[in-house]
Amino acid sequence: MSALSPVKELQKTLAFARSQGAKHIALCYYDRLPVFVTLLLRLGNLGVTALIQAGSEPVALNVFVPRNLPILSPEAACSFKQIDAIVVVDQSNFSWILRLIEQVIQRDLLVLPADPTWIVQSSIASLTQQTAWRESVPVEYVARSGLSGHYLEFGTFWGRSFFPAYFRFRHWLKGDFYAFDSFQGLPKPKELETITTGGDFREHTYNFGLNSFMALSEMLKVDQERLKVVPGFYAETLVGQPPSLYGLEPASVSVCVIDCDLYESTAQVLECKPRGR
Repeated sequence: MSALSPVKELQKTLAFARSQGAKHIALCYYDRLPVFVTLLLRLGNLGVTALIQAGSEPVALNVFVPRNLPILSPEAACSFKQIDAIVVVDQSNFSWILRLIEQVIQRDLLVLPADPTWIVQSSIASLTQQTAWRESVPVEYVARSGLSGHYLEFGTFWGRSFFPAYFRFRHWLKGDFYAFDSFQGLPKPKELETITTGGDFREHTYNFGLNSFMALSEMLKVDQERLKVVPGFYAETLVGQPPSLYGLEPASVSVCVIDCDLYESTAQVLECKPRGR
């Protein structure tokens, strides 16, 4: 749980988004606005430009929302050019909402959760060297094995595993934390990959923009000196590129997470060097 109230967390996030240059912010939810958000809108304390209802039900009119505040579907939001940032205010549907608004995110808008503890719980962000050992079996293995190199993750999306891993491993690993992702969604899948996933794997799905990822890392207070983000499709960033280009030397990698979804992307990762110890 966050130490701050939901109201204060949302206000803090909106202020952070504006510090990143956002001028026209939309609040996004699945089908119902949280009560505290509705109250703040009635009081006129948020200064947002629009609401986005990500759920598939018809956009519901809300008598408690100011009449001059548009309520948009994801399709309508794609052409609503005034928006330059989205703050998701629905914790229980956060991950699913990011999938539902993928076409909007392709505009490379700034996208943030209303509360950063939805990404990394306070109990994980506050882990010490010893408590991380006790809390995580992978961390215990790294510690007992004397591994102290870099952490690499291929296919980070919005950082669901990357950011908690940073806070778990940061005291034991002395290297950097590398995030390799296109930040443009998936490359074009093979036809069979699309068919066998029921159409879920398509070009540009699972898209989370680079600006949003970097802003989220700042919001979470990740050490920017240890964060190494490599944007771009692997055909450009890995194939034919020496690992030394990114400061990776043989036996320097201690933890490597591969979550690329597609065969070709996974093969491109496995064929690159250096190897871990």
